[in-house]
Amino acid sequence: QFQRVQAKGGTYLVTWVPGASTNAIWQLEQASSTDLSIAVRDLTYVQTPANQSGQYQLTYKLEVGDRLRGRVAAGFTGIATLKISAEPLT
Repeated sequence: QFQRVQAKGGTYLVTWVPGASTNAIWQLEQASSTDLSIAVRDLTYVQTPANQSGQYQLTYKLEVGDRLRGRVAAGFTGIATLKISAEPLT
């Protein structure tokens, strides 16, 4: 959750590092709530092969209260991990 973003929002470079024990299709999301039924503001799909991770860098305009989250597609069986890092761009 982004509490320290300026009221008008800010541009961030976000690094996503997803990986899983089996092939996985990931949803990388920017959302205004933790509620999964609320439409996301930005959505990117990526695929990672079994036992490997990928690094993806995307730029977002984040606003106060925004959330970044990653989810694997429905029907996934295995172990999955995701690292998210956000750096402000000046």
